[in-house]
Amino acid sequence: MIIAGYPGIGKSVLSQKYWNCIDLDSSTFKVDGDRMLGWEQVYVNVARSLSKSGRIVCVSTHAKVLDELAKVTDDKIVLCFPHSMLRDEWIIRVMFRLEHSGSLKDQKALTRVVNNYPDDILALHKDGRFIHKEIVDININLEDIVIDDPNTFGPLFARKDYICRSET
Repeated sequence: MIIAGYPGIGKSVLSQKYWNCIDLDSSTFKVDGDRMLGWEQVYVNVARSLSKSGRIVCVSTHAKVLDELAKVTDDKIVLCFPHSMLRDEWIIRVMFRLEHSGSLKDQKALTRVVNNYPDDILALHKDGRFIHKEIVDININLEDIVIDDPNTFGPLFARKDYICRSET
């Protein structure tokens, strides 16, 4: 299974909690600090390979990544993103994360959320290429909505009490 998650949704936290979950950080797909041509194909191929080996793979929601994922027909893919009305709360959430980590990854996440939140969330919500979508509330991370055995697609997002709205 592949989970495409918006910045701050909890991809890293989920991968720390479950041994079979990997946060595939797209920033590692650079050569000499620059993205190589076709990086998204390599990134998605790595994600698919890991998924086929039984891992749950968390990936970014970069447009190029989503375009590449949309070509995939034999893997389960879930888009996970916050509700559109949570912009300010989401900025605070990502700022808090940055204050604790000080990482470049979290700085980039904050910049993306501040500059692109409404457009990003609208695009993810309207993206008809993916049938499995989870829209979460501000107090929720991915780890809060998975059950203890995230080995199959069906029960992974079974705890609907945590979801503001779910589309399948």
